[in-house]
Amino acid sequence: MTRRQRPKRPYAVLIAPDKALLQQRDALAALGFTVAVSGSLLSGYGLVRHLLAPPQPAQQAVILLDVQSADPGFPDFPGLLLAAVLARQMRLGELPPAWMVGVVTRHMPESEAESLVAGCQRVLHLPVEPDTLSSLAGLARQPPPIPHRDAPPGEARALYTIQMIAQRMLLAVQSARVRTWTPEDVALLLRWLTPYPQPKGATQQVGAGADEARRIESLLRSLGGVRGARQRLETIAEQWQTRHPLHSEIVLKFLDGLERAEIVKYFVRRRLYEDSRVYHCINDLPRRICDQLRRDQVMQQEDWTID
Repeated sequence: MTRRQRPKRPYAVLIAPDKALLQQRDALAALGFTVAVSGSLLSGYGLVRHLLAPPQPAQQAVILLDVQSADPGFPDFPGLLLAAVLARQMRLGELPPAWMVGVVTRHMPESEAESLVAGCQRVLHLPVEPDTLSSLAGLARQPPPIPHRDAPPGEARALYTIQMIAQRMLLAVQSARVRTWTPEDVALLLRWLTPYPQPKGATQQVGAGADEARRIESLLRSLGGVRGARQRLETIAEQWQTRHPLHSEIVLKFLDGLERAEIVKYFVRRRLYEDSRVYHCINDLPRRICDQLRRDQVMQQEDWTID
C-alpha cells in the first residue's frame, strides 16, 4: 500500500513594487498558500513563468498584482501592462490559467475598470480586510477562467490589441534591461543629463554626433527614459549617503545643474574637502555609478523569494 501524496499547496504570487502588499505574506501562508514574492514587475513576470509555464505540473495559483505601481527601473511600465501580458499568454495557452487579482491602494472606479480590462478577474483594495484575504483561499480552490474568453467579438479585438501592445512593451523593456554598462556609457549619460564635463582633449569626429545620439537613446531606454534615468541617479545618491557621502552629494549637485567648478568651490569654501579630493571624486563618478548599475542588474535578475 502506497502512502497517499499530500495535495500541493496553491501559490499566492505577490508582485508588488509597493511594499504594502508584501505585508500580507504571513497571513497568506497561514491560509495554506505557498507564498512567492517579487518586488519588481519584470522579475515578477519571470517568477510567474518560473512557477507556472509548461512543462511545470499544473498547480493552482492566485496572482496578486499591484496594478497601480510601475517597475522601479522602468516608470513607464505599470502593473496594468503586466496584467495584460499575462492575460494574453493565458489566452494563447502559453501559461495555464490562474486567478489574477488586481490590487489597488485607492477606491477609484477607473482603477477597478482598468484592472478588469487588463485581464484581472478580481480587484482588492489596500489595506486588505481579513475576510477579504480569507476569500482568496476559496478562490484558489475554484478552476480559474481564461481571461476574456467570453468577450464579445468587437470587444475581444480591442482587448487583444491592448494585450499585443503590452507584450511588445515588455519585450522592449526586457531588451533594454539586459545591456552591460561601461564607465564610458555612464559618462556619456551624465554629460547628456547634467553639466558633467567633457574629458580633456576630447574632439568631435565626423559622424560621431549621430553615433552618440543613438548611444544616448539606448542608454536612456535602458533606464526607462529621461525621468527614469534621473530617478535612478537620485536613488544611487541616496544609497551612497552613508558609504560614499562625497560621491552622493556630487551626483545630486550635478543633477541640480551645477558645473564642476561650482561644485569644487562649494566644498572647498566650506572647508569640507580639499579641491584635489573633489576633483578625484568627480573623475571617479562614472566608474562608481557603473559598478552600482551592474550590481543592481545582477540583483534584479532574480528578485524574488518563495516561502
